[in-house]
Amino acid sequence: MTDKLPKARRGTGKPRPANNQYGDILQAGEEVRMRAVISPGIYWRGFAVLGLAILMLIKAFNLGLFLLLVSMIILMFAQATKYYLLLLLTDKRVIIRFGILNLETIQFHYNKIETVEVAWPPMGRLLGYGSVFITGTGSRVISVPYVGNAREIRTAIDNLITRQEEKPMKVEITPPSTPPPGTGQTSS
Repeated sequence: MTDKLPKARRGTGKPRPANNQYGDILQAGEEVRMRAVISPGIYWRGFAVLGLAILMLIKAFNLGLFLLLVSMIILMFAQATKYYLLLLLTDKRVIIRFGILNLETIQFHYNKIETVEVAWPPMGRLLGYGSVFITGTGSRVISVPYVGNAREIRTAIDNLITRQEEKPMKVEITPPSTPPPGTGQTSS
């Protein structure tokens, strides 16, 4: 009989949760509502330089080789950015992960988000991606570029914020405490 246990985390010996593809980002009981799709348009700069490099190989061979090297670096950087860039909506918060060498993870609880904006740069309109800007309380603005489903992300965040605001607050009202009988204290 073979047990289908998830592989252990590297170095801890503890099993990894089977359904948690986001590692240690999610809290226990937290559900993913939506994930941003990073557009293939992230590669456009690398392919533009690659096309220029091919043209330069005909006219100026050394410059063409240099541009070929530059285009490969740009494409590798775009691939790494696509791999690490994450915009995740859960039932409790928005999680944003970005960076390559300095990997940062930022989270906004829905009640701490002031605005969600989408910008469509010219190449983004052609290739179908936008940049999502999330402004939190305290004027912190985070930009997530190359989001292929930017409109849907903005709508989903707006809906989740509205849902959070509509939840009734649990307020417990306790009556004023009265002194125990026989203590000689009177309440006024």
